Amino acid sequence: MFKPNYLKEAIEHYGLETQQKKLSEEVLELQLAVNELAAAQRSRKHINTTKLKEHVAEEMADVLNLVEQIRIHCRVSMGHVNNFREFKAARQHYRVLEEKADEQ
Repeated sequence: MFKPNYLKEAIEHYGLETQQKKLSEEVLELQLAVNELAAAQRSRKHINTTKLKEHVAEEMADVLNLVEQIRIHCRVSMGHVNNFREFKAARQHYRVLEEKADEQ
């Protein structure tokens, strides 16, 4: 079971600067994993992407855990983050609608 207190313990132990550097590393690893999966999916070869998807999920978990540690350290409420997520998702939705309308 996921234990959020583990994340608080980690940021308190390692500190913000160390975890910021780790976040940069993990974001790069996620980007590389996504690129590898996308390349496999574009390939005309029949490639089993199960392991690639698993790698993407693992890197996502690393990134999300580090983002959560930084959120905890900076004392930003999840409600505040979710408000921005909702706003940004809605903004993107309307951009997609505009682009689709422009295509017609």
